[in-house]
Amino acid sequence: MKKIIFNFLLATSLVPFASNLWADNLVNNDIHQEPQKPYPYIEEEVSINVGEGVTLAGTLTRPEGKGPFPVVLLLAGSGPEDRNETFGAHHPLLVYADNFTRMGIATLRYDKRGVGGSGGDESKATFEDDAQDAMTAVAFLRKREDINPLKIGLLGTSEGGLLSYKLAARSKNIAFIILLGAPCLEGEKAIFLQHSLVWKSIGMSDRVVSIQANMERDCFEDIKNEKDDAIALAKIKKTVEAYRSKMTDDDQTALKSTLDTVDQWGKALESPFWRYVFTYDPKDDLQKVKSPVLAIWGDKDLLAPPSEHRPALEAALGFGGNTNYTVKVFSGVNHAMQHCKTGSPSEFINLPETVAPEVLQIIDEWVEKQAK
Repeated sequence: MKKIIFNFLLATSLVPFASNLWADNLVNNDIHQEPQKPYPYIEEEVSINVGEGVTLAGTLTRPEGKGPFPVVLLLAGSGPEDRNETFGAHHPLLVYADNFTRMGIATLRYDKRGVGGSGGDESKATFEDDAQDAMTAVAFLRKREDINPLKIGLLGTSEGGLLSYKLAARSKNIAFIILLGAPCLEGEKAIFLQHSLVWKSIGMSDRVVSIQANMERDCFEDIKNEKDDAIALAKIKKTVEAYRSKMTDDDQTALKSTLDTVDQWGKALESPFWRYVFTYDPKDDLQKVKSPVLAIWGDKDLLAPPSEHRPALEAALGFGGNTNYTVKVFSGVNHAMQHCKTGSPSEFINLPETVAPEVLQIIDEWVEKQAK
């Protein structure tokens, strides 16, 4: 999963920091939550035709027997995620799928476009493409005789949470949604907030954080005000050079990776996905959600801090008249739903835990009620 976070950061000026931290901390650990074969349930490879010549490769798991079974569609976060949302030795969506299926609930998870066995190009996919892929997966499930079409739920991690409530807003037939570290603030505000927290967590001074944030904000404006990608990238380079000219030597040293990789993150910023995310306000979809909602955050989540995102979620659901929601904030847990020390993304890959047991427990208890 926590390429999810890095992919969210990778598309912005945090590219150098995220990628360097990731590489420096690439360590294999013994992951005790990894399910081992043979599984006590059926696992089936499936293909989902989403149109325009693109087919998604996925895995459907279901209990033994005819069914029809309730099902949870597992939706990964942003970027080129495989069906297990793999980061290092961790496979969180595999853990969630195994957990649900042992409860008697089927699951479906798939490789995103251009990843694993799926066709297409993730780098060219828009947020709307991601939403359409998920909707097509829901339609695929509804056609199966072993799936109960009235008991299709969604679990989304990070950006997968945005997809979950967008789908629930569009469809009256989503039985429930589970949001894990889901952003609920408008795009730009969410990005600025998460970046400032992560930058401070990796030791940036307040001065450098301020410079980085202001430079990033101006680069975002370059993107929003210019539809032509080539011109937008040229403006971003000019903006960064203007900031560089006013920096001290120490400032330039602290921001060297950012300054040296303008092409990399500038091109990422101008992608269709991020052009959409900058201006997307989740409240418009959240206000339309009528399905039961379980929203979970960790109090050490630096990427979607609950102190900011929880009130936005509750206000939007309340405005839309949805009172059937449960919110849980777990102590000592990060954006990846792991117990941690600081919550910094640099920790994620080295932690021996894939999902905190109390997170799995509350999901089990809540989903059991919804599935009935």
